[in-house]
Amino acid sequence: RSTLDRSSAASDVYKRQIKNFSLRQDNQLDAVELTYEMPVVVSGDTLVYDADSFKTGTERKLEDVLKNLPGIEINDDGEIEVEGKAVSKVMVEGKDFFDGDSKIASKNIPSNAVDKVQILKNYAEVGQLSSVKNNQDNIAINIKLKKGKDKLTELYVTNALEAHAAEKAGIDIQIVSFKKETLRTGVPTNRWFRDAHIKDIREAAPNTFMIFGLGQLSSTEKAIDAALIARDNGADAVYCGNSPKYIEALRNEGLPAVSHIGLIPYKSTWTGGFKAVGKDAESALKVYQDAIAYDNAGAIGLEVECIPDRVAEIITKKVNLLTLSMGSGPKCDVEFLFIQDVIGTNTERVPRHAKVFKDTNKSYEKLLDETIDGIRSFVQDVNKKKFPTRSNIIEIKDDEFDKFLSK
Repeated sequence: RSTLDRSSAASDVYKRQIKNFSLRQDNQLDAVELTYEMPVVVSGDTLVYDADSFKTGTERKLEDVLKNLPGIEINDDGEIEVEGKAVSKVMVEGKDFFDGDSKIASKNIPSNAVDKVQILKNYAEVGQLSSVKNNQDNIAINIKLKKGKDKLTELYVTNALEAHAAEKAGIDIQIVSFKKETLRTGVPTNRWFRDAHIKDIREAAPNTFMIFGLGQLSSTEKAIDAALIARDNGADAVYCGNSPKYIEALRNEGLPAVSHIGLIPYKSTWTGGFKAVGKDAESALKVYQDAIAYDNAGAIGLEVECIPDRVAEIITKKVNLLTLSMGSGPKCDVEFLFIQDVIGTNTERVPRHAKVFKDTNKSYEKLLDETIDGIRSFVQDVNKKKFPTRSNIIEIKDDEFDKFLSK
């Protein structure tokens, strides 16, 4: 028996995975090769779950995946437990995720990026606890990402149609700005769509990790207030463009936050305009120091906008948080674009770091033409007395109508 006692829960999984196959007699084959991956594998002190075998399609975060795994629970304090024992550390691809904080990891890793969940019992870091021979209570989790999913994708969206399309297309993370007074995005994506209510966007993409953008606020109290509203309306995290002090205040309240370094458009008037940042040693060091400050403050992610790719790579290697590249090269954790650039609905110049992957303007123009045709036909039929017809009218019997007239 293994240190995990080969888990009765794991045994149940093995039994549930037995499948019967039958072939019709008239289907003669030389050979049949069936390839099947066991959903749980036990090897010494390690138990490995195949995440997809336990997903139902409704999971957004690692927490949702873990709740489906036999032997694993999330307790009332948000901590991960394996067979009733608290997990001391969470890693992604062997690297600590936010200092190994299990509560932050479970709520901030997108579910569709998870390939394997490794339970490491009797875990000891190199040089640590080396004299302990049987430390069964020291349990760690290592998350293995899907092939090709060591790089996540993110889109900025502003309406329900875009959010739904992004989820169906496999986008890992979405971000949407909102105004807390109206709970609407307040920003049009393009000339076809105006702003939308954030609940409509959340409902349109129920299984995607969703960030609600707070912008900048004038006090930490206002940031916390806005973040609580965002959480209550379905946000998994918030974007806050303020200083690390604000991020720390949000984290202290258990509110995961993303911030911003490099080119920050709404600060560009004060920082020299819309141009790349970090192209000389001094400014590159300043960007790096900003990243470290946000990391220390407890940000879960950092939009890294328009800085040299080699500087972004160094930052990504040094911080625990997720780096979201907006024009900062391929070495960050997440590739991030605005949807209007991706689908060609941007009415202004497409920035250098973006690309139009599909120009949907003609589709919208065709839809507009067909909409106009439909409305014009309605007007014409009314004017020509072709609408409404008998089939569109509610009838009343003659005797009932006569009674009505006599009253």
